[in-house]
Order: sequence, then C-alpha cells, then structure tokens
Amino acid sequence: MRNVPIIILPGWLTSTNKYQPLAHLLAKRGFPAYQVSFPEFESDEPITEALHLTDYVKVLQKFLKQKHIDKAVFLGHSFGGRVALKYLSQEPKKALALVLSGTPGFSNISKLRFYLMFSIAKLGKYITYIPPWLFFRKSLKKLFYKLVRAYDYYRADGFLKQTLKNIIDETLDDYMGKIRLPTLLLWGEKDSLVPVRIAKRMQKKIKNSKLVIVEGAKHNFIYQAPEIATQQLTEFIKGLENRVHI
Repeated sequence: MRNVPIIILPGWLTSTNKYQPLAHLLAKRGFPAYQVSFPEFESDEPITEALHLTDYVKVLQKFLKQKHIDKAVFLGHSFGGRVALKYLSQEPKKALALVLSGTPGFSNISKLRFYLMFSIAKLGKYITYIPPWLFFRKSLKKLFYKLVRAYDYYRADGFLKQTLKNIIDETLDDYMGKIRLPTLLLWGEKDSLVPVRIAKRMQKKIKNSKLVIVEGAKHNFIYQAPEIATQQLTEFIKGLENRVHI
C-alpha cells in the first residue's frame, strides 16, 4: 500500500514545521505526507472572527480539493483529531483509515470545572495588574494559567479565546459513533492532557478501532519522537492490505 497519502492534522496552535520530520520519515517509507495549516496556527494567518469546528473542516475540504486528494489516511493529533472526526463522520468515503493521537474524544474535565477554570484564570489575569505583581505580570500570568490547566487559553489572544471555547463546547460523541473506518488510537502512556483512560473510552465508542499505547510517551510524541510514530503508522497501514482496497 505504498503511495497512500497521509493527511496530518496538527494539534492546537501547532505549526506544521513541528511535523516536518514525521512527514519526511513517512515519505521515505513510501507514504507521501501532507500537512494541513489551520488559520493562525502559523504566525502570518490571523483570524478576524471567532471560528467553530465546522470552519476548520472547511479548511480541510479546501486543502484536499486543491491537492486533488480523493482518498487518504487521516492522522489527527490532539485538536486535529477533532477536525478529522467531524469531517469523516460526514465524508467516510474520503478515507482509507483514521489515526488519532491525543485527541480528547471525551472531555477530561466536566463542563462545570472547565468554566470554573477559565473564570479563575480570568480573575488571575486581573490580579497581575496589582503592584507588586504588576512587575512580574507576564511570568505570573503564564504560571497561573498553567496551574489551572488552561495554558491553551493563555496562548490564545483575541478571537482565538472564543474559538477555543467554541471548539471545546462541541462534543465529539456523535461523530465517533458514526465512524466505521479502520481506526488506530495511538496514545502516549504518560499523556497527562488526554489520559489513556480517555482513549479506552474512545475505543469502545469507535467501531473497528484498536488502541496502541506507546510506553513512556507523552502527549506530543507524534512529532517529538517521529521515528516511533512512523513505525506504528507503517505497521498499521500495512495491516490494512487485507481489509481495504485501493
């Protein structure tokens, strides 16, 4: 199954440059890899309004049309998996298979706790304007957001803050239930952002899926340890030969 294109969908605010080593290794194995760039994930692509998950799906659709890609293996890392799940629940014929890594198919926190976190984080932001904290504002603000586990919110400015809320508000349960594609859940054993227990729930929800846990790996091992990711992806795709037809 060489020459099968692999579409890499990045994590939240992660530049495509991070995935370049992975794309290179996949290409050496005979799998041309394409990296989708989402608005404002690269520094020169600001957004002018708050977006929803559907808007990112439209970016993916446009990308596939421009590249003339009719069928591919989709690799969604973290947030990128959200996009893949929504898109492929609507357009399953566009995929040979789906690979998800670190995607929060189910929330790791309750919605009440989520909004409580952001309320606390917002309060912490104003506290940093009060002397003497004002002089250490940038460092304290970053630390505070990390402590309440809202670092993505800290990294987001302007319309991205509302966009992030919109993304998290959209549940993936129905999308996962519609997926019938061969699906690999490739998880880091030490993923603290989206723990393995979430992946196990996703495995039960997504029919025709299997879970592979990478020992010692964390949330971003897909691009931090591209050799491991490439090996797992290669084995998975080769295993599809008797299950799908190109």
